[in-house]
Amino acid sequence: MYIRKWIPELRHLSDKDILEPDQASEDSLKEAGIILGETYPYPVVTHKAGRTRALLAYEEIKKG
Repeated sequence: MYIRKWIPELRHLSDKDILEPDQASEDSLKEAGIILGETYPYPVVTHKAGRTRALLAYEEIKKG
């Protein structure tokens, strides 16, 4: 998997948690040796917020 190869801090997370490490359980993070905000950064923008913003922008573009 691309993420495991290029982001070694996340390589020990499960397939589910590796895509959104900030949503992983404390146990999963601890097991993988990750401390959010220290060994791996918090997300700048959440996936949900980014998606919402992109959909709104797309609607504006469609309106012309």
